[in-house]
Amino acid sequence: LYDHYRANRVVSEEAIKLRKLALSVPGLKETYYLDCLLTLIEYYYENYDADLLEYYLMKLDLSKVKESGRIKYLEYMVVRGYYEKALEALNFFGTEGISVQRLLKLCSGWITNSGLDTKEDLLLYLCYYIFSQGKYDETILNYLVKYYNGSTQDMLNLWYSAKDFGMDTRDLEERILAQILFTEEDVEDKYKVFLNYYKDITNHLLVRAFLTYCAYKYLVHDQLVDDEIFPIIRRELNYEENSITLLAWLKYYSDCSKLTDNDKAFISYHIDRFERQGIILPFFKKYGSMIKLPERIMYRYYVEYRTDPKKQVFIHYRMANKPSDNGFMTERMTNVFLGLHVKEFMLFYNESLEYYITEELWDEVNATDCKLLGYEYIDDLKEDSKYNRINMMLEALDRQDETALLEMMEEYVISEYVINECYEPLP
Repeated sequence: LYDHYRANRVVSEEAIKLRKLALSVPGLKETYYLDCLLTLIEYYYENYDADLLEYYLMKLDLSKVKESGRIKYLEYMVVRGYYEKALEALNFFGTEGISVQRLLKLCSGWITNSGLDTKEDLLLYLCYYIFSQGKYDETILNYLVKYYNGSTQDMLNLWYSAKDFGMDTRDLEERILAQILFTEEDVEDKYKVFLNYYKDITNHLLVRAFLTYCAYKYLVHDQLVDDEIFPIIRRELNYEENSITLLAWLKYYSDCSKLTDNDKAFISYHIDRFERQGIILPFFKKYGSMIKLPERIMYRYYVEYRTDPKKQVFIHYRMANKPSDNGFMTERMTNVFLGLHVKEFMLFYNESLEYYITEELWDEVNATDCKLLGYEYIDDLKEDSKYNRINMMLEALDRQDETALLEMMEEYVISEYVINECYEPLP
């Protein structure tokens, strides 16, 4: 009787009862069992009997179904909300041939039923696949924001979409920023992500690490940094000392002509402190017109060379306007800060220095071209210092103004005598 119903594709209540009975027969041939089961599934799907449809769908092993028919029964599972069973099948057979819209319903429904607390690798993969096809909803985005890790650009694309939905993106922002710090990938949009994250900080350690990274790139490698980063650096310095971010901030504002009195006091204090520590960088001199700098900085000239801190750096120099001195003197340049090597010189009026630099690592030696470092002439030497008085005398000598020269020499001798008589050096 069953064979008759099967051969003639009879689907009636009597035929359905017979198929149910056939399923319970021990040792039933697999092809008969599968045919009965699929017929029952089709019947209850078309007749909207959810309970019985679920019962028989849960008995179905899709690996036994022909490939051409799998997708239909998988979509039945999705349509009826049997998400775990559908995901289990997808994990085994893959997604080829299944519409993005069905996958969207599957993933969104599974997340809605199970919540965001469970991370499933397959589900995460499917969610990003759906997102990459432009067919996502808020549920899919929320899941991706919480769990997705991929290339930095993929995560940035996800971030922009999540922002358009007005979502809380802090978890995703933390992962993006941490990945940028780990890979040191130069991504322009990293500043937009950071500035948004900084509005509602949850991880101060990450903020300090990101600011330090940006400061290092700017200070040592001259990499451009978003202007909005530097006020944040200044604010964070109130809470924790950080020499890298502080020096980067000082470098940035050394080109600023308008500074508040508070900024000037801040700059003056820290430059004095760095000078006492032996950390002097050439851009400190740019502040000379705004604050009183230590004489060591104000009246000296600096050569800076940047390279790997592991390398030894040597400067070879000679006075350019003294042709009789043909030989170059050689000195090791001090690694002042993170590969910033600096050598200071005292130059007087009309003096210039010829130099080149070599860097060494193991047996490898590299040399730069020769360069000149010269005294920078100042029209109005107002600062009453020994250095300026010597330069004024040298200038008068160059002009052959003997009267002015003698007067300045007399003033210089008297001044030095008075200082030596009135002040004694500290023991």
